[in-house]
Amino acid sequence: MPTDEQVRAAVEAYRRNLADPDREHHSAMRAALEAAEGVSGWQPIETAPQDGERFAAAARIVRTGTKEFLYWQTDVWWFDEGKFRTDADNGIWFDDCELWCRLPAYPVLPAAPAQEVER
Repeated sequence: MPTDEQVRAAVEAYRRNLADPDREHHSAMRAALEAAEGVSGWQPIETAPQDGERFAAAARIVRTGTKEFLYWQTDVWWFDEGKFRTDADNGIWFDDCELWCRLPAYPVLPAAPAQEVER
């Protein structure tokens, strides 16, 4: 599900591109979707949500002594009672994280099947 920020960016881009009479609607929609993609993905950790939303955060893991990059460690984090929290127990602190991104929305679950009533 798109965020409010993505929708705003898409609407603004769509309107901008419709102002040009030579553009067709599909061109304006393409610009809108590209704008929406631009506000998703990895963002600076300083902009991570502080409203309880769960998100992925990434910390750069480097070789001790050389600072040679090895890999990104990602974990799920959220803000609660004045601080960032995670269930991960891997030695990574939130201050180690550099980037964050929204987690994908879960697909809608099917309706629960009707329970059979014994007769």
